[in-house]
Amino acid sequence: MQRGHIILAAFLDHEIVKHIEDVRERNPKRDVVFKIVVDVVYVYSNIVISHLHEVRVGELPEPMRGFLKSTKVGSKGKEPWSIIVYRHDPEFATGTSNMWVLSANGSPVILNLKAMSQEVQHLIHYSAWIHDYLPKMSKRVFVIEVPVVAVKPEYEHLVRAVEDLELAFKQYREGKYEAAILSLRNIIMNHLLTKVKEVEKDGRKFKERHLDSKIRNLALANVPDVYKDEYKVVITSVEGVLRRILQDHLSKFVHLDTGKLLRMPLREDVEYLLMIVSSLLKYLLALSTTQKV
Repeated sequence: MQRGHIILAAFLDHEIVKHIEDVRERNPKRDVVFKIVVDVVYVYSNIVISHLHEVRVGELPEPMRGFLKSTKVGSKGKEPWSIIVYRHDPEFATGTSNMWVLSANGSPVILNLKAMSQEVQHLIHYSAWIHDYLPKMSKRVFVIEVPVVAVKPEYEHLVRAVEDLELAFKQYREGKYEAAILSLRNIIMNHLLTKVKEVEKDGRKFKERHLDSKIRNLALANVPDVYKDEYKVVITSVEGVLRRILQDHLSKFVHLDTGKLLRMPLREDVEYLLMIVSSLLKYLLALSTTQKV
C-alpha cells in the first residue's frame, strides 16, 4: 500500500473567524473543533501481467515442429517463429519487449472508479485558541469567568445569585443574549438589591433599591472591627454600582418592573454586564464567606 500526504490550507477572514467564535461559544468546553470531510475519487486498475512464455519452433519436438512449419501466419503467410504457452512464474520475465502482455485480472474491465469519504477532526483547546491562535489573527479576547468559591455561601440569595450567573454565562455562550440580560436583571433585583426604600430628592419621592440587609451584614461580619467603617463605605459603593447598572444599562433593554424585553442587546453589552456583575458578586461572596477567595 502506498501512502501519500495532503496539505490543506484554509484562509480565514474576519467573517469566518466570527463564525468560529460563535460556534465555539456553544461548545461546553469552548474548544475549537474543525471537522473536515474529505471526499476522494480515484482510479483503481485491474491490470495484471499475463505469464505468457515464448517457445521457439526449433525448441519443439519434431512432430510439432513439422506441423508448425506447414502452418502459415501473418499477412504474408509465413511460417511461425515461435509459439506462446502459459505458465505462472512469480519471477516472470521475458527477453522480448512486446511480450509484456497485460490482462484485466479475470474481468473485461481494465479501470474502475472508486470513491471514499472520511471525516477528519482537529481539536484546538480553548486556552491554545485564546492565547496562541487569536493573537496571530489580530484578535484578542478578554476572558471572563463565573466566580467559584471554596466555601458555599449559606444565604439563599447568594446561592441563587451564583446559580443565575452560571445560567447567564450559559445563555451567553449559546448566543441567547436576551435571556442572559433577563438573568442578570434577576440577579440584581431579586437576589442582591432586594431592599426597597422610598427616598426623596429635589422634592420628588421615588423608590430606590439597596443591598439585601443580610448580605451587607454577612460581608461586614468577616471584616476586622478596626476596618468596619471603611468597609461600610466600600459596600455602599458596590451597592451604588449595582444600582447604576440596573438603571443606566439594563433598563435600556428590559423593563425593570415587568421583565419585558424592550430591545435586543448587543453581544458586547452582555459581555460588559457579565464582567461587571460577576466581579461584584465575587467580591460580595469573598466578604460573606469565612474562607476568602
